[in-house]
Amino acid sequence: MSDSLRDRTRASSRDLLGNAPDQFNPDLFLIYEKDGVLVIEPREGVSFGGLDTLTDDSMADTLHRHSELSASDGSPNAVVNVDSDGVLYVDAGPKGLDVLYSAEIGTHLTVGNDLDVAGAILQGGGLYAGIVEEGSHPTNGEWITFSNGFQICMGAPTLSSAINMAWGGTFISGAATWTFPAAFSGLIGLSGSSGPADVNAAWLMHSSVTGTSTGFYFVRGDADPTVRTRMARQIAIGWA
Repeated sequence: MSDSLRDRTRASSRDLLGNAPDQFNPDLFLIYEKDGVLVIEPREGVSFGGLDTLTDDSMADTLHRHSELSASDGSPNAVVNVDSDGVLYVDAGPKGLDVLYSAEIGTHLTVGNDLDVAGAILQGGGLYAGIVEEGSHPTNGEWITFSNGFQICMGAPTLSSAINMAWGGTFISGAATWTFPAAFSGLIGLSGSSGPADVNAAWLMHSSVTGTSTGFYFVRGDADPTVRTRMARQIAIGWA
């Protein structure tokens, strides 16, 4: 190769390699001029095996997938990608997305701004986020206990009684007990209503409230001597 062509070659390689011609290894490439065109091709016996597998979309998508991440076996492809608007998408089906913190799955997730969720947020055991325990009792109702200890109990026990015992200008029924489906360490409030809402309706009253149960009875302005079965829809809130 002539000195002038060698100079042009170095200049061309400098343009191609960003002013770093020393990184252009002449032992790997054959450089020559053909019809006034600079030609660079691998020398005989030089192998660049594996390049094809980097461009077959199994993982790399022609080496321009810097905005996407795929699973280690290529499926799904891609698991994570960023679109042209900078929106991050995660396809974590069918097993879901685990966030690791100090090598522990799901230990800690910090969101720097608002988190909008289209569906329900669930935690371990299929419970909604923040709920430690939830359940129901065949007769006593249902309860939800949150991670901070706050608890809600709901029930609808019935009481069969006449309302004909005079009491301060009103009439009251016999009493019954609603046992909470989950016990409270500290009860904050108790509320409820009676049914049915017809001419035989009555007010619901509570008595003898503890951390595990409450007494209740019905009150009317006039006596109802007929024994009727009324439902007492109740809700109790407090700390588990």
